[in-house]
Amino acid sequence: MPKFTVKNTTIMHNKKTYSIGKEIELTDDESKKLADYVTPVAKTVEASTESTAAPKPAKTSKKADKAVSEATTTSVEEVATDEKKEDINGTETV
Repeated sequence: MPKFTVKNTTIMHNKKTYSIGKEIELTDDESKKLADYVTPVAKTVEASTESTAAPKPAKTSKKADKAVSEATTTSVEEVATDEKKEDINGTETV
């Protein structure tokens, strides 16, 4: 059975609801009856030719990784030592 995408409104088909944008399989007769509410899904050739291999992670150097971790640690320590308390009126207290 061909697939269709629901448009304009949520529909109920065979006691199941399909919201806008969801795919639904319909027979030719059903699709004709629901023509105002569904559009045919375009078959893509590209999807079948894509490789299933996982994408490679971005290359980073050890120096860059170390610099990022040191910068994060330093900024966290600075925030902890520079912390000041404020009372209800917004006045800083030590």
